[in-house]
Amino acid sequence: MLAGKQLLLEELSSDLRDTLQDLKKKREVVCVQGVKKKASKYMCQRCGNIEQRLFASFLCKRCSKVCTYCRKCITMGRVSECAVLVRGIAERKGEKGLNSLQWNGTLSTGQELAAQGVIEAIKQKESFFIWAV
Repeated sequence: MLAGKQLLLEELSSDLRDTLQDLKKKREVVCVQGVKKKASKYMCQRCGNIEQRLFASFLCKRCSKVCTYCRKCITMGRVSECAVLVRGIAERKGEKGLNSLQWNGTLSTGQELAAQGVIEAIKQKESFFIWAV
């Protein structure tokens, strides 16, 4: 359920919070500090931001200290030094391939030309525009 996801602890449903210790023991999740400081430089553990001008500090109610947060990913919720980020690190048994998407069919002549154009543009590292209606 959490495989490949990163959520703030407070974003977890209450039933997931109740099973968090079990998930950690099974190594299905890991909890990390939201913003880490190393050699006086900050790094956001959610979005990977290291641009120092995109960090700000505030008096935090959670830890009652001055806390630094990432402004780059603020629209997804505030990640700060005292915030706990929960990362799903393993696929749960039975979920693999459960919703795999597959298409069996053939492309029309126009679609085939467009697909070949995209492939060639990628190989040449060029832009390619497709008008699809």
